[in-house]
Amino acid sequence: MTELQYLRDTYLFRSGAKIVEIAQNEHGTYIVLDRTIFYPQWGWQPSDIGTISNQSGVFQVGSVRIDERGMVYHYGEFMLWSLKKKETVDILIDEVVRITNARNHSAGHLIDVAMKQIGLNHLVATKGYHFPEWKYVEYSWVLKEAPDVVIARLEQTLSDLRERNIPVRVTCDPVWIKAPGGKSPRYVAFEWHEWCGCGGTHVRSSAEIGTILIRKIKSRDGAIRVSYSVE
Repeated sequence: MTELQYLRDTYLFRSGAKIVEIAQNEHGTYIVLDRTIFYPQWGWQPSDIGTISNQSGVFQVGSVRIDERGMVYHYGEFMLWSLKKKETVDILIDEVVRITNARNHSAGHLIDVAMKQIGLNHLVATKGYHFPEWKYVEYSWVLKEAPDVVIARLEQTLSDLRERNIPVRVTCDPVWIKAPGGKSPRYVAFEWHEWCGCGGTHVRSSAEIGTILIRKIKSRDGAIRVSYSVE
């Protein structure tokens, strides 16, 4: 099982590790490390990109995945010379990509907080998708209010929450939550608000997210999808 360093520190952009395996499969060439700061794509948030390197070579990481055993696979290509098993390497992630993804993910959580604050606390969050080109959160319920009215109330509440600069808290206490296969147990919450099991990356506070715009609210098949953007 790969140690997931990003779970405790979103802002750890550089670290060291040891190569466990270098091989190929149907997805391409990959490197497995004993620990990593790279976030592996897990359905609703894209992976980090960056490099794995030392004096022997440079491996450009283009995508990262995790399996049910908790092994993280860094996929990419060698740009310079080669690396070998058991070598110590420097791992570096793209800061802009990391923070962009963290802002988008934290925005989805802040929308959950705002939905409760405008009185829609009966809605149950079921799904989130936090990619740069398309972001939304879904709830299992039928929205009876007019979407335009809800959007206006949501955006005002989100603006208020952002201005309050509410800290984001993280705990990795295994007593709190049973993690999915290969994942470490972890809860995330905006201070004084409800905790939520989450393995994604997050910014330090609501102010760091930026302006959240609600693009659309759509009801379909007993679910509500709230699409949003982060400016």
